[in-house]
Amino acid sequence: MNPNYTKALNQSIKVLKKYSIRRVPVDIMQIIQQLLDVKTYKYSELAKNRRCTIEEVIEFFGTDLGAIARNVSKSKKVRYIIYYNDTKNNTGLDRFTISHELGHYFLGHFKLITEDVLNRGGFSLRQYEAIEKETNCFARNLLSPVPLYNRIIKDPMTLQQRVMSTFDISYKASRARIDLLTNDSYRVTDEHISYFNTYEMPCFDYCCTCGNPITIKLNFCKICGGNSIKSIWNADYSSEYIWELKYVGDIKNFGRRNYMFYEGIGVDENSKAVICPTCDNQQIDEGEHCRICGEHLVNRCTNVDHYNRSDFDGPICGALLQGNARYCSHCGNPSTFLQNSLLKPWDKVKSGNEILQFLEIEELATYEIDDDDDDDLPF
Repeated sequence: MNPNYTKALNQSIKVLKKYSIRRVPVDIMQIIQQLLDVKTYKYSELAKNRRCTIEEVIEFFGTDLGAIARNVSKSKKVRYIIYYNDTKNNTGLDRFTISHELGHYFLGHFKLITEDVLNRGGFSLRQYEAIEKETNCFARNLLSPVPLYNRIIKDPMTLQQRVMSTFDISYKASRARIDLLTNDSYRVTDEHISYFNTYEMPCFDYCCTCGNPITIKLNFCKICGGNSIKSIWNADYSSEYIWELKYVGDIKNFGRRNYMFYEGIGVDENSKAVICPTCDNQQIDEGEHCRICGEHLVNRCTNVDHYNRSDFDGPICGALLQGNARYCSHCGNPSTFLQNSLLKPWDKVKSGNEILQFLEIEELATYEIDDDDDDDLPF
């Protein structure tokens, strides 16, 4: 049995159309509320009702993420329950888990087994790997469709964060969206593209001081620390021609020449450098300092006066920041990377205009697509 990625992608788009989803982040619960035979159940609720521990729930399902179960009543009425581990406190992960289990439902995987819980036990290893890859494909294209991904401003330093925030998905799911873009794009049709052109996307902000594009509503620009930020209307945002954007306010004909992208340091989901920027050590251990040169590796806000103070009811800072952030976007204070001279001040950086390359679907037909590259990633 081989995974049918085309079927999975097409089914994800059919679901979005059928249940009238017209914007991102996709409201998964809007879909589930329209399904009369599907409901969700948290691991914490199940543990409480069954008077057991979360560990026992995980052991029962054989996964610490989630599962889908089939329940047949005495009247032969079939219902499906999606269980997910809410104790991880990761909304993006919860959304992907629920979407993944919905994939089993919409792709008809229960027809392949007689068991009531869909897990490894009901399949051969080859079968299980195939259906897991199908449902991963379904989930990522339900939450982050390729045509909408192509509407994101492609700042290479912050692309993954933009994908996470725009589609409200986890770090690993955003990585999969980026890495498997070519494979999924190959299966996208002109009809799909036309449908997604009407979708609402989160609007973008733009710093009038340093030219940094901003995809999340924040108080201060992370590059220059200024608060002279204006919005770009979503309706004017073109997925193909970034230079056709119109700027709200007194700036006309907003174009690609206005965008400025600033160098930074590659960091992981915990804002920790993956390679030491001082000595190039790649063997990064636990802790916040390089074991070779002692450099501090985590970029966070330097405003820690109120950090971890329970008696302070104002904004708590010391926030973790992106790899090219010179300032905290919450309170405007300098970042540790700027303070330690790991990043140059924004006005001393020679910034060039980003050249955006939009890969046409027709061009993808010349690519060699290897379905085996669609790995069963642990979301």
